[in-house]
Amino acid sequence: MQKLYYFSASVFLSCILLNLIPPSYGQTFPNKDSLKDKYSSQDARAIQQKETHRGHKKQINSAVISPDKKWIVTASEDGTAKIWNIESGEVEMTLLGHRSGIFSVDISPSGQYIVTGSKDFEARIWKRQSGKTIHKLKGHSQWIWCVDYSPDGTRVASSSHDMTTKIWSARDGKLLQTLSVNDGQRRWNYSCDFSSDSKKLITGHPALAVLWDVMTGEKIQSFDVGGHENYIQAVALSPDGTRAATGGLDKTITLWNTQTGQSIHKLGNHKGFINSIQYSPDGKLILSSAIDNSALLSRTSDGKTIRAFNSPSHMTDACFSHDGEWILTACTDRVILWDAETGEPLQEFQHSPKKELVVPKLDDAKSSSQKNY
Repeated sequence: MQKLYYFSASVFLSCILLNLIPPSYGQTFPNKDSLKDKYSSQDARAIQQKETHRGHKKQINSAVISPDKKWIVTASEDGTAKIWNIESGEVEMTLLGHRSGIFSVDISPSGQYIVTGSKDFEARIWKRQSGKTIHKLKGHSQWIWCVDYSPDGTRVASSSHDMTTKIWSARDGKLLQTLSVNDGQRRWNYSCDFSSDSKKLITGHPALAVLWDVMTGEKIQSFDVGGHENYIQAVALSPDGTRAATGGLDKTITLWNTQTGQSIHKLGNHKGFINSIQYSPDGKLILSSAIDNSALLSRTSDGKTIRAFNSPSHMTDACFSHDGEWILTACTDRVILWDAETGEPLQEFQHSPKKELVVPKLDDAKSSSQKNY
């Protein structure tokens, strides 16, 4: 899963995730028609926000949908993660424990566990049914930008501003591998994504993306991404493992051959820098989100955008449902569920009326450890 965050010279910007749900699961959405009218406007930014405080108190940084497509989890700058019922759009449970904002969240393939990564330098594994922390993954010395569950459910990866990505046992929380480029450059780790067979992991850094062997911790391939203005905010591996995708500050997505490390072609229709990307389950499409208030669905074959999903506020993340039939887009102030084929909004999960992004300074990640922890 891609839970990615922005970094521009002396600025970090937090991100979110988005997900989808299939009609075969029988959900009903009573607000579907009104949402269709609401988001069919030519200028979605003109939408007036509702005064509602039923959810998060600060911006949403990440979101993901459950494997059974009945609930989603959102992670926020307010230090909480919330479980929402998809059909009702209401909060079911709040996960409490982190001491600072949560940047990233993911769900285990079984749907029984949730992992979060925070500015308090910790990742946590939670039991979905009880909402209790079962493992605290301690070892990072800076903010954790991204967490990802392996598709086989046995491992969790966490990427941090401390220039490492760590791989943990999902069963007992023990550290298994620490991945670091170690080339003398400031290779902060912004994003990560497991391969579909759980044997490889790709990580995103300034000017570089790296493919790793999960078992040995050895580097398999490097992708020189200087064209992304030297910063990679989003990475993804294709379902068959033959392609990698990177997205960055230059507003484009580059597709790579994982065997040769050579670029194939670019997709470039965003007007703001990209913070998340994900392959569709069949590998034919790429979903991307950016701070231009949009998520785009593009063909991998020729890069053509076939559908756009617009919001009234900055997108922070986006992702597919497991079957690719639905999409969830995360914005700073709300999460919207869409039909991937028609582009129609199906459900909205909204928090407070504040719209501003959290834009910490570069030194904040370090100073927070000195001042707060």
